[in-house]
Formats: sequence, structure tokens, C-alpha cells
Amino acid sequence: MSRQQAVWLLFSLWAARYALSVWQFLTLPPTGDSFVRGMNRVLALLGWQAAAAGVALALWLTGRGIQADAATRWLSRVPVLLALALAVGLAMLLLWARLRDPVPEDAPTTARPAPVTHPVTRD
Repeated sequence: MSRQQAVWLLFSLWAARYALSVWQFLTLPPTGDSFVRGMNRVLALLGWQAAAAGVALALWLTGRGIQADAATRWLSRVPVLLALALAVGLAMLLLWARLRDPVPEDAPTTARPAPVTHPVTRD
């Protein structure tokens, strides 16, 4: 098998995993309660994206040796660039969530609940 054929085979494997990640995110029914409801969908997306990133790395390493066809060489770089864009986007989202609206140091403390002075009676 030539390098160019290997690139096309790896690219099709990557595209299938990438498409499966989006498909699972859109079609998987959300489970869980409250804040974590639907987290299974996000974890499925990230899991398949990690699998696609592994194939993308192999694709990039295989595509480095192609000399004759510049289009195939660039095609081997696209999946790695998309994986990096996803990683940078997630890092920026986490950083934004961490740094937005910091709590002021002189913020008032929450009031304590009133003490219970009598027991609860059951009828």
C-alpha cells in the first residue's frame, strides 16, 4: 500500500469517527438529573473526538512523507488542525468560565437561617 492510499484510508477512518461523534451528540437521549443532565452526550462527543484525534495524528505522520501531491499532504493536516482547534476552544471556554465575573472580596456573606425554636409536629 502506498503512502497516498494509506492517507486516504486513514482520512476515511478519521471522517467516520468525526461524523460518529457529531451523530452521537445529536441523537443520544440525555440522561442524568439537574446540572449533569445530558453530560453523557458531551462525553460521547469528546470520546469519539479523542478517537478521531488519534487517527488524525497517525494521518499527519503518514502524510508527512508524501512529496509529489501537495493536495494530499494538506488533506493529511486538516484533521490535526481541527483537533487542535477543538482543544484550544475548550481551553478558552474553561478559561472564560473561570475568569468571568469574579466575586468581589467585599461581597456580603449570606445570612444564616433562623434557629429552629420548636419541633415539627406531624398530624
